[in-house]
Amino acid sequence: MSQIKSIWGLAGCEEVNLNKEELYAVVYSETKKESISKLSVKEKNKVIAALIKIKENRNKREGMASREQIWKINELSKELGWNDNPHRLKAFVKKYYQIENINWLDARSAWRLIESLKKMLKKGKTTDEE
Repeated sequence: MSQIKSIWGLAGCEEVNLNKEELYAVVYSETKKESISKLSVKEKNKVIAALIKIKENRNKREGMASREQIWKINELSKELGWNDNPHRLKAFVKKYYQIENINWLDARSAWRLIESLKKMLKKGKTTDEE
């Protein structure tokens, strides 16, 4: 049971920040199983190792959006009034950058997203409709 807690704890930590869907994608890619509770001890350890690797890679973030860029994107999203629906930013990023999670943006795409959000704020636009 403690391995399951470790899996969920690692997935939810700030550096990894996977939602349920993303965690199950990792579980499936590592074990070809769709249920965490049905994993063997060896398979749970494999998932934990994969999550630790994700955590280590996210700390490096070479070429990826900086923590400051991610923070700025979230702040601009708040200023646009998108806090009431957390899926708005995600849908916007998916539509224009073909990425599921802002943490996966590279530095250049993050810069472009920040500039887009600033322009939307300047125009007083609060939706992603053109």
